Amino acid sequence: MNWKTLSGAPKSDTPQSEVWRRAVVRIATSLLNLLIGPAGAWTALGIRGVVAYIIVHTLTKWLSAEYSARNRKTALAAYRRSPWLLVLGGLFPLSLETWLAPVILVPIVLGGFEGSFWCSFHGIRHHTKPPKESDKDSVKWFQILELRLTLVASITVIFLAAFGLEGFAGPLGALFSVVAWAIPMDEKASSAEMTIDSEGIDKSGTFGRKATGSFGTIQIIRTWCMRIVALDAGGISALSLMVGVSAIVGFWFKEWYQRKLDREGVEKKVIQAEQWRIGNQVTAVGLLIMSSSFITTLDVNMGMIFYAEKVEQFHLYFSLNLVVFLLGYLVCNSGVDGILRPMEIEISGARIRGEGGKIGLRERIKFKQQMKLLSFSLVMGSVIATLGLVPSVTDVLLSYIFVAMLYCGFNIHKDTLAELRDTYTDDQV
Repeated sequence: MNWKTLSGAPKSDTPQSEVWRRAVVRIATSLLNLLIGPAGAWTALGIRGVVAYIIVHTLTKWLSAEYSARNRKTALAAYRRSPWLLVLGGLFPLSLETWLAPVILVPIVLGGFEGSFWCSFHGIRHHTKPPKESDKDSVKWFQILELRLTLVASITVIFLAAFGLEGFAGPLGALFSVVAWAIPMDEKASSAEMTIDSEGIDKSGTFGRKATGSFGTIQIIRTWCMRIVALDAGGISALSLMVGVSAIVGFWFKEWYQRKLDREGVEKKVIQAEQWRIGNQVTAVGLLIMSSSFITTLDVNMGMIFYAEKVEQFHLYFSLNLVVFLLGYLVCNSGVDGILRPMEIEISGARIRGEGGKIGLRERIKFKQQMKLLSFSLVMGSVIATLGLVPSVTDVLLSYIFVAMLYCGFNIHKDTLAELRDTYTDDQV
């Protein structure tokens, strides 16, 4: 079976073992990292469990990436063995009947996987793609593959939950992880250099760092806001449904907008700046709609986020506020996953790649920025707790959404767009 044919991408001589590994790993991560992990923490301790999960996951993801990037040998070994961390993530909740499993142990191993896998992934992808295949096409077919396999995972979880069998989703993810580990690593992949410039002291490198850092902040905020609201509305079924639908809408928007630009036949650096601008504008509009859904809500700390009259259907609670939030998230995700994610890879990858010998710098910049946000949040939380204040969940979510909107505003400032055009290079990722 040719996964690239299934995805609709052009055929190539990309190592088939790596295509299979990426496909199987994607199913496992969709089951565990996107769905089972957050839902398990929510089931164990509610919003407190999710907050603890976010802290542990973000910290271990950053530490794992930094450790993996020590040298090429360590990076390749971590990448090759990372599926075993997913195995543990799927088995811990099943074998340990304690809240520590879903709230602490699972985010440790899933965060560890994310750091060790993504630290090397795009470097390996870049060095294993066929010479005639552009990096843009390589990223595109990978995203199509991601979309289809994310949908498979979401539908699987919804199906299991409908029959009360959601407990089998974790072991299923663990099984796929074992299969991914068993697939041998291709020789071409194991010889990948994965080196990019670590300095970033020139204008081009500096902008690459800023683009990745701002995207990382927006990405983590919109993701966890959606997860908390979806889990509150209907648990893992609602989360699975939202992940699947938003993946389709985001990719469709990206394809539609790309065709629109291609038909206009404008200069490449102008297209890049326009996509970055439009992507941030769409994201900001989505965030604004999401925030507006909280205006008429009443949050009683650990109660339902949306106070408005709810209608139960298929074990999910619906309200006008929830519908508004979900529509806002679909718009936001169209900007983030549909435009900004591939653009961030293209913009930052080309600007910080070089011969500096550092591994996974782009992803590590993103993880470091997310750690900065987490550290700032913990400091502010400590100050607020010291003052004896107890903000509601909606107040906290609104604060983070506002921060993400500020980053969108920075990204579309005229000086930022001018700097983007000035640092353009034809060697795009």
